[in-house]
Amino acid sequence: MKLSSQEIRHAIYPGCFDDLLVELSKIPLIANFSLTENSNRSKDDREAEEQILRFFAFNDQNEKLEDYEGNLGTFLDDYMEKKAILDEEEINRLRVLFTSALKNVKQSLVIQYSQIRQSKDLSKALFIMIS
Repeated sequence: MKLSSQEIRHAIYPGCFDDLLVELSKIPLIANFSLTENSNRSKDDREAEEQILRFFAFNDQNEKLEDYEGNLGTFLDDYMEKKAILDEEEINRLRVLFTSALKNVKQSLVIQYSQIRQSKDLSKALFIMIS
């Protein structure tokens, strides 16, 4: 069985930042992304963690997006490596940043999220909105 890119990152870059990705991926709104009603699929590829990593990587003001050369995998690998060791204050700042952005997105939706048929496209659109 082939590992996903995020599963590999999870193994190579353990630490507080990876722990934060795991923690935030358990928020029900995030954990259920791309799982539709009557879905038999389980979430075991760390996709939610990668979506959260994307949020942080593209939202980080210290990252130079002009240096992004179109290889998302390499961009995320490099970002994860840079963030592998962070202090508790920075972890807390990132936690608040993400949860606040998520709250803002939820508040801006006209239709209650629970009534929306969840799909990968919707999931990605929501992450783009909060980035």
